[in-house]
Amino acid sequence: MAASFGQSDPNILGADILVVDDTPTNLRLISQILTNRGYRVRGVTNGPTALKAALVKPPDLVLLDINMPEMDGYTVCRRLKAAPQTVKIPVIFLSALSDASDKVKAFEAGGVDYITKPFRFEEVLVRVENQLTLQYIQRQLAQQSLILEQFSTHLKELHRLDTNDHVTLTDRFDDYLSTGCRLLNLTSGSVSCIEGEQYQVIATHTEPDGIAPQDNVPLAQTYSAQVVKSQQTQAYHDVSQVHELTDATVSHNLGVQTYIGAPLWVRGQIYGVLVFMDSGVRSHPFTDREVELVELMAQSLSKVIATHQADEQRLQAEQALRLEKQKSEKLLFDVLPQEIALRLTNANESIADQFNSASILFADIVGFTELSAQRSPFALVQLLNDIFSQFDAFAEQLGLEKIKTIGDAYMVAGGLPTERADHVEAIAQMALRIRAYVADFSAAQFPERNSTQPMLQIRIGIHTGPVVAGVIGAKRFTYDLWGDTVNVASRMESSGDPGQIQVTEAVYNALKDHYRFEARGEVAIKGKGLMLTYWLIDRL
Repeated sequence: MAASFGQSDPNILGADILVVDDTPTNLRLISQILTNRGYRVRGVTNGPTALKAALVKPPDLVLLDINMPEMDGYTVCRRLKAAPQTVKIPVIFLSALSDASDKVKAFEAGGVDYITKPFRFEEVLVRVENQLTLQYIQRQLAQQSLILEQFSTHLKELHRLDTNDHVTLTDRFDDYLSTGCRLLNLTSGSVSCIEGEQYQVIATHTEPDGIAPQDNVPLAQTYSAQVVKSQQTQAYHDVSQVHELTDATVSHNLGVQTYIGAPLWVRGQIYGVLVFMDSGVRSHPFTDREVELVELMAQSLSKVIATHQADEQRLQAEQALRLEKQKSEKLLFDVLPQEIALRLTNANESIADQFNSASILFADIVGFTELSAQRSPFALVQLLNDIFSQFDAFAEQLGLEKIKTIGDAYMVAGGLPTERADHVEAIAQMALRIRAYVADFSAAQFPERNSTQPMLQIRIGIHTGPVVAGVIGAKRFTYDLWGDTVNVASRMESSGDPGQIQVTEAVYNALKDHYRFEARGEVAIKGKGLMLTYWLIDRL
């Protein structure tokens, strides 16, 4: 009857139960019922033996008779509760004593339940399962509490790592690695960078009995190859069980048995790998919290590395500008904007300004190559001088800044070095003026071509957006612009048509209420993909 009663909670199946009863018949019967239920049962017939068995191998639950020779159940229970290794084991009393005082005495001794003989075995099973379930829940709660406490410690350590001031990048690496080794209870850690197919270790932390990683080895021969391949964290508590790691001879020869590595992402690419490892096999897999800890450390280090790289690049750029600039006041005022020239002469620092909004125009004379075969070099230079001198006059009238000419190409900008709100419209006016001027110039210089295709036409491209402006050069200073806005403006010119002014959607949106446009559609722009562009026709 008892064996067919219900189903036990799978979380408590296999629980170890110690049954103590001086009546062998009762002992065998109870043991059989519990065994059939899926529990592991140990049966003893007296108190001293019960204490010894419980202390040597603490059970999950004790079923304890009261009236026994040598030592009664109350005494056994009190001694179990007095021993550290058995104090938390639940004890259910089984007794023919039904007086209330007996039950009170049982609970005072430390019992959690009391079953009066004779009893139904279904009742025993239910009460046993109830106590085991409570015990399981308590253990789960204790484990979760421990995990949360551990994770709280991890977060505090991460906060400390993020907020601590470190003198050098090496100091910061060492702090991260030593902290990670301590929190994960591993002996070694490293930070690497990936260059092509090579794995270069740039920082290590090793406990006295830890592993010293090899520097500059083939990536494919390391466990970190799996991190790079999968682009995510890999954790192995026993690498011998992972078939994919058989080719990682370098890591294998180092004796790495436990490994966890997370990718370091810098500017959208895997810069390297943050690794923690050990020469011993870990007794259990890495928990989700431990994996999350390593990933958070990797994210934090990635930001540190990116910031360091940016600082290094900035310092290098500033140093290069300082070394290259040989200021000559007369030359500066001849070739640079007045404001920039004054800044160079009055301050011993490089010039590199960020403009959040500026407009860039590129123009190219179409037909100049054909003309070069018909005229002398001197005549060609004179012709270009006439055209570009008029362009310069337009730029000055409109308050724009001529940047440079390259061959038969002309570049002008609005909104810098002095910022202005109407720079997009000023550049549009420049484009319309120089297009009209080149058409008139070509008609006047080459009247024989007026009935067919003009000898000279101009192709113009415009874009607006953020740029960096500065002065470069060691002897012949040049005020120049950099940034994606400049590149896109150049692409607008090179992908346009002769006689047309091609602009980006940003320019169109800024001017559409005051200028007439025609949609060209999507155009394949090198480095950008398909872009929606427009032809600027005229002012409304």
